[in-house]
Amino acid sequence: MVQMVAQATIPAATAGFCVWGLLAARMEWCWRWAVLVGALIAFGAPYAYSNCLWGFQSQFGFLVALSLGGCVATAFAWRQARYRWLALLAGLAAPLAMGAGALMGPIMIALTLLVVLTERRLSRVSGQMLALGVICFLWGSLWRSDSTIMLFARAESLAKFVQIWMAALAWPNCQIPWLAALACLPVALLVVQVLRKEVMPQPHVLFLIGMAVWATGCAAGGAWTRGGVEPVPPSRYCDFLTLLCWANLLSLVLVVRSWFERSQAQGRVLGLVLASAWGSVTLYGGASLLEEIYALQRPAVQASAGRHLEAVNSVLGGAPVAVMIGPVSRIHRPCLNGS
Repeated sequence: MVQMVAQATIPAATAGFCVWGLLAARMEWCWRWAVLVGALIAFGAPYAYSNCLWGFQSQFGFLVALSLGGCVATAFAWRQARYRWLALLAGLAAPLAMGAGALMGPIMIALTLLVVLTERRLSRVSGQMLALGVICFLWGSLWRSDSTIMLFARAESLAKFVQIWMAALAWPNCQIPWLAALACLPVALLVVQVLRKEVMPQPHVLFLIGMAVWATGCAAGGAWTRGGVEPVPPSRYCDFLTLLCWANLLSLVLVVRSWFERSQAQGRVLGLVLASAWGSVTLYGGASLLEEIYALQRPAVQASAGRHLEAVNSVLGGAPVAVMIGPVSRIHRPCLNGS
């Protein structure tokens, strides 16, 4: 219970920080409601209930906090020099939380390339950010694990990896992988919009794109490392999947808003169609997923899950022994149950 209460402060602080920053960037009523409602869903809904109930899952909370902090610092780095140092610190600290923290380097590089393409030139600041991205990428690569214990859980093939990755990107409609195109369409349209303007993107726009790139990378990592045992992303991965949905929601608001500002009937119709399609599909998937989560609390389902967990633990308990014995002659006794 102490672990659960202490861990709750990590996503709470992260949510407050993100909401404060996004509301400080824009104050339109539609934007405010999208930020607040999206934050409640991304951080408050019980989709990631495993990380809430398991006190030792705090690494997910630290991963989200450090990664989003790095995205914010990177987004503001072109305006003030001190944010470049904060981006570097976040990029160096994130891999210490989880392996997905190594994505901070590629995110810095991706956002810098977006700025370079938008400005049509390589500025001094962009050159510095590219250097910081390379440093963070190399640092994250040093923390790559060589453990072979969980190799059995990897995706069986490239096709299986792509299928599970698309299922994650389609969240909360993971059962329909092809909906990933619609789910991630708002961020894609925002990127196109940024490239067409040929002006320096606003920090909150860069932050949304960076958060979407980060969540997409986390989804790819989960699909590859656990694709062989879980065709649908488990609850503990919903921390970044809900944030990907939030990034698309805010991107949808920005894109549709710009279409309405052009005062063109065609753009308004397309905006209404896109908003209706994306919103209805997402709400339907979210409600269905909540229904499944509450159904899992039934006694019969819990008993079945307990028996399944015992079977999985027996397999995982034997895996280290098989890996340690391998081709070597000496038999090492693994440390089980902390003894």
